[in-house]
Amino acid sequence: MMTNQASPAQGVFVGVDTHRDRHHAAVLDRTGRELADRSFPATPAGYWQLADWVEAFGPVEVAAVEGTSSYGAALTRFLLERGWRVVETSPGDKSDRRRRGKTDTADAFTAARAALSGRATAVPKDSTGVVQAIRLLRDTRRLVVRQQTQIMNQIRTFLVTSPAEFREQFRQPTALRLAQALASSRPATTDPVSAALGSVLALHAARWLDCRNQARQLQQQLQALLEQAAPTLLAIPAIGPDTAAALLVAAGQNTRRIPTEAALAHLFGIAPVPVSSGNSSRFRCDRGGNRDGNAAIHRIALGRLRRDPRTVDYIARTMARGKTKRDAIRLLKRHLVREIHPVLQALTQ
Repeated sequence: MMTNQASPAQGVFVGVDTHRDRHHAAVLDRTGRELADRSFPATPAGYWQLADWVEAFGPVEVAAVEGTSSYGAALTRFLLERGWRVVETSPGDKSDRRRRGKTDTADAFTAARAALSGRATAVPKDSTGVVQAIRLLRDTRRLVVRQQTQIMNQIRTFLVTSPAEFREQFRQPTALRLAQALASSRPATTDPVSAALGSVLALHAARWLDCRNQARQLQQQLQALLEQAAPTLLAIPAIGPDTAAALLVAAGQNTRRIPTEAALAHLFGIAPVPVSSGNSSRFRCDRGGNRDGNAAIHRIALGRLRRDPRTVDYIARTMARGKTKRDAIRLLKRHLVREIHPVLQALTQ
């Protein structure tokens, strides 16, 4: 820990490098002079200690916190409730880390410099509203569905290498019927391999059916919450519950941090990026941004192409102007962002 003297009337800039068990804070004055740094426990008592320690140097202008949606989420909520202006910052430039190495102190001061220079401007997501509840339900359902897929893959793998008579006994047209047949089976055999195979397949099938029921329950809860919180988003053509949930989670509860459709396009990785060279002049979509939001926009675009005659006509007209189909779909995605932005703004204000 280092400490320098500072005037208590002087505004300060704070950077916090967050971890699971401890957070490291660093303080700069308005001239960029390093005042102090210190580590605090990642507990409610530690948050009070961090805030009191920082405020002893003067009023806080800006606090830049790493991981505001992960390790720094609880600290961010505490600092916002205390009245601080909190912005989100990235871990820093990798090439710079390779040159100077990495320490918690260096990372905290890097975050503080990002706050001082104005490079860190992203407003943290609000994790206290209905969107947080939607995120919890959606993430849990995705985990259960992934487990369900892995279990069925394991069942089919075991069946492929099972004895022919055993495999023929459980040749079913669908995964549901296969799981139901296996879960209710009680093979009578003295062969240890066949007995073990029947036992583990019955166990896997019962787990698959449990996952299926859990996924259906979570989907019903998610659907009810979306119908209550975001009916206008669900009313947009080609947007279903899963896609609506992905858009809301990617945008966050406090959409005031995304004031324009251009900002939303950058967030979703839909903003046009020039890739011209020589005689060619073209654009591509930004490859950064929130990939869940990007995938949701892509699903909406494909859905419109399959079901919406106006979208099909738009793609045809765009390609008639000399654009490729990829460029036409990129323009369609940008239009979708323009359509969705005011709906998201109205929902979460």
